[in-house]
Amino acid sequence: MEFEVKRRTLEVSTGEVRNFPAPDGADMAVHVWPGADSGTPLLCLHSLFFDGRMFQPVVALLDQMLTARPTVYAPDFRGQGASSMGDLRPLMQTLAKDVLALLDYENLEQVHVLGSSMGGYVAMELMRLAPERMSGVVLSCCTGEAEADPARFFQLADRLQHEGAKALTEMLLQTMFGDSFLAANSDLLHLWRKRFSELPPSIAEVVRGVFEHPDYGGTLSGFTKPILSIGGGEDRAKSPANARWIADRASNGTFAVIEKSGHTPPVEAPNVYVDLFTPFLSQLGAWRNTSLAKDMK
Repeated sequence: MEFEVKRRTLEVSTGEVRNFPAPDGADMAVHVWPGADSGTPLLCLHSLFFDGRMFQPVVALLDQMLTARPTVYAPDFRGQGASSMGDLRPLMQTLAKDVLALLDYENLEQVHVLGSSMGGYVAMELMRLAPERMSGVVLSCCTGEAEADPARFFQLADRLQHEGAKALTEMLLQTMFGDSFLAANSDLLHLWRKRFSELPPSIAEVVRGVFEHPDYGGTLSGFTKPILSIGGGEDRAKSPANARWIADRASNGTFAVIEKSGHTPPVEAPNVYVDLFTPFLSQLGAWRNTSLAKDMK
């Protein structure tokens, strides 16, 4: 698939797909883009209804911006992408333990984390379970509070289970993307429309798991590493105020908004998203064996 990046067009692969076992023996998949830099790897945690491939545009941009980049890992959460559901419910704590199994399997002592929506909740579970494995965290379009109205999401789960994702695809697109991305009607929008329409009925259980997430206020205040929390100005699922809530409660938090993005900035506005998180991670030594390219035109 080709993506338009910084006025250039390049083809980026879905990554090298590897498999690893979850704690319950479920067969898990991870997309890996090997890098030339030996610094701290980047762990990308995807949104609900997506999989690790949603970070393709981000990897493409990093390849243009950096003289060399670290390795990027983007696992498919259980029940999504190429990962099996296994025997355990896909609660956020379960998914975080799956991610820790990946880190152990790949011998990754510490990672920088990008968590988008659902991936942000998994990242906050990682803050609670294994904060020493994370050096810096970028969260987008999620909240640290327990879901205020979970019943309406459980209704969505029931509809997905009984009607199927194909019947609800346009509604999912309206939820996950903002007006600017939808109006552009790009090939990338059509790609995710197709993938949403092919989601299996088991996605309903994943939806239930997401919206049973707990309150993370105490976790955020106790986590001492830097957190960048990003909101989408066109987000219909979570408002920028939700992202600010996270930054305000984090012991070392920063807040930013991408005005022309809905709920999925890594797909909708990867240029702005990358421009926000690269300086943030650079301050943490993320690109220690490389330098940002000066010519970004």
